[in-house]
Formats: sequence, structure tokens, C-alpha cells
Amino acid sequence: MSHSYHGDLGTNHLYDTVYVSGDPDSGKPGSYEMVGQFDWEQIDRNVDGIEPEERVISFADASAAIAILAGWMCQSCREEPAPIRTVAAKCEALLFWLDPNQSKYKSLSDIADACQITRAAVSKMLLGLKDQLGSAVSVGKGSHTRETYRQVQRNLAIEGKHASEKTRGVSKKRAS
Repeated sequence: MSHSYHGDLGTNHLYDTVYVSGDPDSGKPGSYEMVGQFDWEQIDRNVDGIEPEERVISFADASAAIAILAGWMCQSCREEPAPIRTVAAKCEALLFWLDPNQSKYKSLSDIADACQITRAAVSKMLLGLKDQLGSAVSVGKGSHTRETYRQVQRNLAIEGKHASEKTRGVSKKRAS
């Protein structure tokens, strides 16, 4: 079997080929046969000048990513250590955000209950991480909704009111 490169007579210029000798006893002539898979990355490199995506990351990059997440969980920027229930809530919330199928909890509320903190606190922690990382992955409400709520709170504060007064008033009226 002899190896043939692109451009040889009787070959397809897109694939590597081999020449398979014929069988003189049966009278079967030799032929070129394609081998291997088409190398799209070679076309990207040679024709379009596009390098293939990295398929592995360095240990240093992986370590840096893990350190950022561990620092966020442990609140390493503070003088005192983070309360362990906050660390646990952040860890579980991160797992729930990244891969809910691996989490033992069904919602952020379940995580908050187990850690004896509010669901809003857990959500705020994840939103802080999302904002810090510049992630486009959704966590809770959209950023435009968060800004709308912030503006409503600011307006109420200027008026000397609080949103809970309005909300609780509505709840009391419905209960009556």
C-alpha cells in the first residue's frame, strides 16, 4: 500500500488516500481509497487563518478559577472569616446554578432554608458573583428588572416611604 497526498492522480483533494493494489488472479484492478476523516481544522487554518479552539485549559487557569470561586464563597476580602452557613449556602447555590441535576436541593429557597438564611440573601450572593464574573447566564431576575426595583426603592426613600408599607397594605386588604 502506498500513501498518496492531495493532488496525486486519481485522488480526491479533500481526503488522504491510499492506493490498494489489485488482485492479478481475479483481474481486479487497483484503486484509490479514502482513509481517515476530513480535517476541517486544517482547512480553517490553511484557508481561513482560523486556529482551532483550545480543548484544554492550563492548570494555572483552572487553579485561578477555583481560587476566585473559593474566595467568593469564603469572603476572603473581609478581615473576619465568613459564617460557615454563608459559605455552605454559596457553595450549594453555585452548584445549583451551574448544574441543578447534581444539587440535592430543588430551589434556592430550599438552600436558604437549610442554611437558615433568606432566599433573597442566597439570590443576592449569586447575583454578586454573576456581576463580578460578567456572566451572561441568568440568575433570578434580569438586570433590567433589578435596576427597575432599585429605582422604585430610591424614589420611595426620597418620599420617606418604604416598599413594604405598600406591599403589606395590599396584603392586609386582600385578607379582609
